[in-house]
Amino acid sequence: MHPKWQLDFKKCMETHNGCHTTLRVPQEMIKKLGERDFPVASSKFLGLPVEVIIMILKDLNTIDKLHLALSCRKMLSFCTMEPITIPSAEKHIRRRIDCHAAFDIIRLMAPRLGDRKWGHCHACHRYRPKKTEYWLHKQDESSDPGLAANYDLVVREWCGNRSTPILCPECWLLNQSAMTFRFPRFPQAGKEV
Repeated sequence: MHPKWQLDFKKCMETHNGCHTTLRVPQEMIKKLGERDFPVASSKFLGLPVEVIIMILKDLNTIDKLHLALSCRKMLSFCTMEPITIPSAEKHIRRRIDCHAAFDIIRLMAPRLGDRKWGHCHACHRYRPKKTEYWLHKQDESSDPGLAANYDLVVREWCGNRSTPILCPECWLLNQSAMTFRFPRFPQAGKEV
């Protein structure tokens, strides 16, 4: 664990009020965790009674809880009993992109090393697919025709580049649509509008 992470989380909790949520585990995964018998654990920590593990989880800081939750399925099932508060990607959208706590979470939950099928968007704080077909289907038909040609270029750049651009095509389109300025029509001299 990077020693600065705890400071980043503390700063994020103080400065980004209301931009946090509990770690969500999908219902399908929780059902699978409940149905499946876990193999005998080689770790002595996992051999402790559930009550003791939950007491330990209550005393840990956010980052340590998150590391334990992501270490194995059994720990993930324990961590659903003791909620973990983390920076929310959805609530951090459109904030300044210098929130190190949000980036630390994203780096911690990154896809496997060397996987070029996903790219990290700095605006929506999510890993987004790098498949051209996915983005071409996402394009809004009602968007400005002037943006459509550039959108195709942005999709090619996002999907083909080894180093991912900062914005995914969807966030780029939202950003461009918000920035598009429409000049008012002024009447020409001597003509009615």
